[in-house]
Amino acid sequence: MNGFRRLSLFAVGLLSAVSVALVPAGPAQAVQGSAPGSAAPSWQTNGVVRAIAAANGNVYVAGDFTRVRPPGAASGANETTRNYLAAFNATTGALVASFNANLNGLVRSLDVSPDGATLYVAGDFTSAGGASRSRVAAFSTSTGSLTSWAPVADYRVYAVTAGSSSVYLGGGFGRVNNVSRLRLARVNTTTGATVTAFNASADGVVYGLDLSAAEDKLYVAGAFDSLDGDATYDRAGALDATDGTLEPFGAGSVIPTASSACSVQIKAVTVDGDSAYFGAEGSGGGCFDGTFAANQSDGSLKWVSRCLGATQGLTVLNGLLYTGSHSHDCTGDASFDPDAFPESGWSNGLSRHLLSRSTDTGAVGSWYPNTNGGTGAGLGPRVLATDGNQVFVGGEFTTVNNVAQQGFTRFSPAASPVALPARPAAPVAVARGGGRISVFVQSPLDLDDTDLVVRLYRDNGTTPIATQDVHSLFWRQPVAAFEDAGLANGSSHTYAVDVAQANGTGVSPRATSAAVTVANSSPSYQAAVEADSPSLYWRLGQSAGPVAADHSDQLDGGTFAGGVTRGQSGAVAGDTAVTFNGSTGYVSSEKTQPAPSSFSVEAWVRTTTGSGGRIVGFGNNRGGIDFSGNPAVSSQYDKHLYMTDDGRITFGVYTGGFATLTSTAPLNDDGWHHVVGTQGANGMRLYVDGELQGQNTTTVNQSYNGYWRVGGDNLNSWPNQPTSQFFNGRIDEVAVYPTALSAAAVAAHYAAS
Repeated sequence: MNGFRRLSLFAVGLLSAVSVALVPAGPAQAVQGSAPGSAAPSWQTNGVVRAIAAANGNVYVAGDFTRVRPPGAASGANETTRNYLAAFNATTGALVASFNANLNGLVRSLDVSPDGATLYVAGDFTSAGGASRSRVAAFSTSTGSLTSWAPVADYRVYAVTAGSSSVYLGGGFGRVNNVSRLRLARVNTTTGATVTAFNASADGVVYGLDLSAAEDKLYVAGAFDSLDGDATYDRAGALDATDGTLEPFGAGSVIPTASSACSVQIKAVTVDGDSAYFGAEGSGGGCFDGTFAANQSDGSLKWVSRCLGATQGLTVLNGLLYTGSHSHDCTGDASFDPDAFPESGWSNGLSRHLLSRSTDTGAVGSWYPNTNGGTGAGLGPRVLATDGNQVFVGGEFTTVNNVAQQGFTRFSPAASPVALPARPAAPVAVARGGGRISVFVQSPLDLDDTDLVVRLYRDNGTTPIATQDVHSLFWRQPVAAFEDAGLANGSSHTYAVDVAQANGTGVSPRATSAAVTVANSSPSYQAAVEADSPSLYWRLGQSAGPVAADHSDQLDGGTFAGGVTRGQSGAVAGDTAVTFNGSTGYVSSEKTQPAPSSFSVEAWVRTTTGSGGRIVGFGNNRGGIDFSGNPAVSSQYDKHLYMTDDGRITFGVYTGGFATLTSTAPLNDDGWHHVVGTQGANGMRLYVDGELQGQNTTTVNQSYNGYWRVGGDNLNSWPNQPTSQFFNGRIDEVAVYPTALSAAAVAAHYAAS
């Protein structure tokens, strides 16, 4: 966390003896901000926080809670009564004991006067400190006392925003001070009287208001279908702050017209010096849930993010828009945002509740703290605010970064613990012929730095022998790959890695590999495969860890996911295999690549399954979790070997139709079998246990960029589609080649086992 910055990343090696695989480093930009990813200590609440405002060294927190307690205290322990509104010290997070507003009903909105002297409160209450107050009230920020300011709203007030001479109210009311005002009103800051010159109206609930810095425009958000009777101002708009007449607001065109399939409410609005930002909540599958920015100068659209997962809270700090939501799918932003993430597994509770965005472009930033959904509606954060230095978050969550903390938290450059890159998993080091050792490590996550440097050390050395820049995201933590060459035959080495922030001083703890012994030549089977220059070769022999080591020169370390069991007896003496569970287990390659025109796929399999499954193939989805919590699968998929329910092997490519070859005998007999599919200038071939099973003259396949996956991926509509798309059984010694292996080469591999 090192200030707002944009960085270009390149993978580099430091020593000539050590080569570094050019694993994709991610996008060329990383938008990072001043708010840390770790939470600072703060008191918490026993209920939902719906409003936050900061002034004079305090942060005011309001909602539907009735008790507050210190950080670390369990629910019900060490609680202090604070009905619906409390004040905490903005530096320490401690309760301000002298402030006790004692309201009798829920608070929905807070704002502070431009001079910081007055706190305005709005909601459902009818009394404050024992005095009558009809849904709006004001407190002195210097003394904490209730002021005499007492407008009367006849129904719920959802929003309050304060200017120098006027306070604006929004909600569900129809009258303010017995003057007809349909859901929008302006009142005098001194007398509380309704300002009749301002006569705006909304035909539905107003949820949010904010006033431009010049106090000339009022931005409105809600569930209304029209403002001032104009249906083109639908759920968001801009008004003249003096008289309430409509201001241009073309940005509102991004909000879809309400229908039975999609109904949007705009739940939040905030401004900075030149823009207004809006957060949406959509009801209906794929309905607009995102954020958008409008230029204050003319109301035009500045940018729009179409991430799915309702946006409830917004605040701006140092060029970043911080958002509270349950974002789970940002693929709608992929055209302009290289860090836009795919579906993260909403039904498994894997939404991202906190994010940051560039105020210039809307691109997602490098801020990755998270809360849970919490109590009630399970939305997590409901409001964000800032004091110009730190980010405050309130809502219905009960954990922050997996630590118990209810209702309120803060992210403070001064008070938060330093967020370091997490300790990586132990690197995987494997011996290869020619005095080489290849080392693979999955990059860890840093909660406020996505730009990291993986540093490799040999034999507990203090100086890295190589480094690699990576761009590590919560949804994709890349595999860094290294090759250490020129080592003495028979020597034994361990490799340690740590991970440093690319533009900071934070460094993760080290992780160390198991010892590995250098060999000048490879074992016979490995040597036979390597002789045919594979572009990927996963022996699947390591006993633990998230990474599959690649024994090819491409150093494409794969990533394990789901139900896999390592260390199983393998097809080749001296090495182990992996058992895949048939429902969630797979391995995916790291590098996206164009579909090969000529290729071979090879694997050893052992199973008794009667439900088939995909063994190895190419697809356009690297993996992850889909909306329903299942493993994500490809929408384009071919160049694969799969088993049918009766145990036969099918090799297939897609040409606009299916071109397949199928083995003659079932292979689900609990014995190891060698399966190979090839395609080249002479067509396709399928081999089982060194013997040709079938051939055709098909020389083309589907063209798309994708990844190699082992153990499972989409098989929808393929001939003799098995019951399961995921393979239940052992897989070993997977290799992919950039050419069609000859029959002699296939036979040589089989014999070498």
